[in-house]
Amino acid sequence: MSNDDLYKNVALNFSIPKTKPTYVHWTQDEVKRVLLQINKEDYFNHLVYTMIHFYFYTGLIVNEATATCWTDIDFDKKKLHVNHMLIKEKGKKTYRQNYTKTDAGNRIIPLNSFTIELLKEWKERQKNHGINSDFVFSDTGKPLYSQRIAKKMNVFAENAGVKKIPLQRLRHSNATYLYRDLKIDLEDIKQRFGHKDITTLLRYYIENRNDPNIEVAQKIDDSINSSLTSNKKII
Repeated sequence: MSNDDLYKNVALNFSIPKTKPTYVHWTQDEVKRVLLQINKEDYFNHLVYTMIHFYFYTGLIVNEATATCWTDIDFDKKKLHVNHMLIKEKGKKTYRQNYTKTDAGNRIIPLNSFTIELLKEWKERQKNHGINSDFVFSDTGKPLYSQRIAKKMNVFAENAGVKKIPLQRLRHSNATYLYRDLKIDLEDIKQRFGHKDITTLLRYYIENRNDPNIEVAQKIDDSINSSLTSNKKII
């Protein structure tokens, strides 16, 4: 390498795609409409119902959820340990990989009470069906292929009059739900999603609609009023 090479900007040799990410997701209302189409009396439909709910309210990657075992869930503390991925190699059997996509992906996710109850209900249903499986989302005892869930999800979406989305888009739906509807801090969502930084979250998962945030103006007013009140007390 010559001295001239040290001053060259190697980044100029690479091009960065400028394609805009497609933000396709379901709202909480759309998820409810889809779930209402599912008759849980049917054994497999019960599994589909539980998985759609689980994906939307946890935001897990598709094969993180399919790799989840009952031992990963602490029902008492309402926590889920995400530390595996389900891998299917072409021409080979499916196996449970004992690490996640990134180091940050190995994480603990708090679960809400309603999701905990749904999981308990499904665990009992699984047991009563004669299935003694380590895998949470299994109807046969073996790892579940996510395509089976995706196909059924499309059918129920069509019946509900809701746009069809890929199964992995429920993760994007969760990000938008947490950020826009629940106003969860980006740092908390980043940790929950297993991301190293917020950039990925904002670029690929959360749509910025550039809506005017009226709450900002209200908070400024509250701050000014509080400051004026404090000054009056000092005088």
